[in-house]
Amino acid sequence: MKDACNAVDAAYHKLVKYVNAYALITEDEAYDNFISYVNAEIKHFKELMARSGGEAKPDKEDTVE
Repeated sequence: MKDACNAVDAAYHKLVKYVNAYALITEDEAYDNFISYVNAEIKHFKELMARSGGEAKPDKEDTVE
């Protein structure tokens, strides 16, 4: 299970790098909207995990910039 989590984390961070790069080089508001949506979803699910006694706690590292 830990290997799967590490693979998902690596893929997520790679996606974040690409999305942030495209957001920087384009004027397309769709990237900003997507980033805001993803950040809201991350915050929501981390808050749910924190309330349920899970390990996830909201932090800046996991959000798209």
